[in-house]
Amino acid sequence: DHHVTKTYLARVLGEFPEKAPDGGNVIVVNQPIACADKRIGKQVCGAEAVTVAKKELTDRKKPHTKEAMSRLVKESETTFERIHYNGHTSLVKCIPKTGRTHQIRVHLQWLGFPIANDPCYGGSLHVPTSIPPYGGLAEKRSDRDGEQHEDDSKHAATAITTTTTTTTTT
Repeated sequence: DHHVTKTYLARVLGEFPEKAPDGGNVIVVNQPIACADKRIGKQVCGAEAVTVAKKELTDRKKPHTKEAMSRLVKESETTFERIHYNGHTSLVKCIPKTGRTHQIRVHLQWLGFPIANDPCYGGSLHVPTSIPPYGGLAEKRSDRDGEQHEDDSKHAATAITTTTTTTTTT
């Protein structure tokens, strides 16, 4: 029996909560996911996922049965924990329990904290105006309000790190 746990770090816009509403250190999102646009693979979650699935079944003139809905709407769960906030973005540890397409991105958007540099799910795209030597990111950038920020590496795009743990039990 093998058990794999994947942990991701994501840089999100805004100040991600340090505590969950119940006072715990982690926020758990347990929201269904469905594909809203098959051409680009855009996913949605929560009530919007159910609405999208019902519309698709209606458009295809299919009955809204439990079986038909379960083919389109998939259960998903992700645990989030804030690691750091730098005044503009937060570093968040993300542990998906299920492995749905774009699950972390969609759940963070649903919480109101899209991944920085992820315009598909609500983040704002930042393209450095100059590339410093050694292939790093620009040392300074201007954000929407024109402020200059040191160390552009703190404004990284999507998942920064992936850690995989495999546990074997006999």
